Amino acid sequence: MKSVIVITGASSGFGALAARALAKAGHTVYASMRDSTGHNAAQVDEAKRFSSENNVDLRTIELDVLSEESVNTAIQKIVADNGRLDVVIHNAGHMVFGPAEAFTPEQFAELYDINVLSTQRVNRAALPQLRKQKQGLVIWVWGLGSNGTVMKRVPVPLLSKPHDHFARHRAAAGRPVLLAGCWAHARRGFYEALDHAPKEAGWILIQIGHLYEIERRLRRQRAGPALRDAYRTSQSSPACRRIHRVLQRWYITRRFLPKSTMGKAVSYALSQWESLEVYLKEPRIEIDNNLVENAIRPTALGKNYEQS
Repeated sequence: MKSVIVITGASSGFGALAARALAKAGHTVYASMRDSTGHNAAQVDEAKRFSSENNVDLRTIELDVLSEESVNTAIQKIVADNGRLDVVIHNAGHMVFGPAEAFTPEQFAELYDINVLSTQRVNRAALPQLRKQKQGLVIWVWGLGSNGTVMKRVPVPLLSKPHDHFARHRAAAGRPVLLAGCWAHARRGFYEALDHAPKEAGWILIQIGHLYEIERRLRRQRAGPALRDAYRTSQSSPACRRIHRVLQRWYITRRFLPKSTMGKAVSYALSQWESLEVYLKEPRIEIDNNLVENAIRPTALGKNYEQS
């Protein structure tokens, strides 16, 4: 059965090889790449030549996985041209070689964006169409070296509730786990407490909303670690201290019954406070683990859907 396939990072390497092989197998294949009229113009011409010489349906399309606008435009065009999209292959990524300690946090952040967040941009654009069709296939091309010498698709750790044995292993190796709390989880308790304590829970939610607005502003500016650190130090830290003072006062004065929804929300936030503040001290860490959870959560699109 002929499928409509899009492959990210298909200007060269495995992406280009997979695009040609799948086109020769009879599929309509979109070899996506960035800068298709500039740096990768020669690759576009080569793909056209291969398509003509082999009488196959291999097409190129401009798609920069670092740009949500570019991703959305490409996926929309593919669906408009074919009426469907059957297969998404996440292949775009960078591989770097060398000792892990040789790489700066800024370089890790760049790798994280290219190798991890890029797949979420593509999924957000493509999965609604696959869900509408009630079938589809999503494939991740993954590579990982050993002993910290090769890194490809390696995300910056954003850890929540790490397994004890893993934490002990890291500590024994002199590389302790840094546990970062998730503000989305802390916030959820106060949403659930709105009926019980609308004024107090609402105030906490507004304060947490300020923290998220700061993060949205940083993402819009594509802020690097230095700017993130400056914003969080000058704006997020004071807001966190306000929240903490109020939560402590409520807890000490027993303003809410421990088993009430608001009491549970206050207790949970205070019990996680040290971890919740980690993102203020580590610019590479996000305010919550939503991106990671979304990336690893299986997506059920129907009985004919497979994930590899």
